[in-house]
Amino acid sequence: MADNKEALRALKIKTGVMTRVKKELAMYEQEVKTETEKLETMKSEGRDPHDVKQQDQVLGESTMMIGDCKSRMEGAFNDLLAAVVSPSRARERQIRRYV
Repeated sequence: MADNKEALRALKIKTGVMTRVKKELAMYEQEVKTETEKLETMKSEGRDPHDVKQQDQVLGESTMMIGDCKSRMEGAFNDLLAAVVSPSRARERQIRRYV
């Protein structure tokens, strides 16, 4: 009985991680869209080159975070998959995804 509670708790945590990372990914994708529009507006208005460069750096950081979120989501998915499926079947599915 205690094992079932621990397993359920672990699944809830792993599912929560997936949900949180999914929300973060959506937020960063929206941020990239917003920052891109802001950068284009700054360029078209002929704003100070230093300000444009700073805005470009902000955009670069947001874009970098998308890749980070995707890799964290993949890791969280693999953890969740391993918890749901027996270890041998989880490994088989991971191998099929990459082949």
